[in-house]
Amino acid sequence: MTLDDVLAAIPSTASADFNEFCRGLKDCPVAGERDGWREVFGLINDGKRRGWIGVGYEDGREGGKIESLILTPAGAAHVRAQLDAKRGLLANL
Repeated sequence: MTLDDVLAAIPSTASADFNEFCRGLKDCPVAGERDGWREVFGLINDGKRRGWIGVGYEDGREGGKIESLILTPAGAAHVRAQLDAKRGLLANL
């Protein structure tokens, strides 16, 4: 799984709850799958550090249970650029 997979699973620049995000992932980890969840949360944190993902926490405290995710305008621009690059590659085939 890559950061681009995580970004693509966030439906838009409208806030999505965590369950909606998981349904958008190609292979969302199941309960108890520690390594899978560690990877997902690490990628979310990477996207947050880059300014591409906004995270809403259930108790309002960073590091708490994630309630919602949202693409920032910069994150949406990155996703669009990735899609445009793929379309460009496909157009040249």
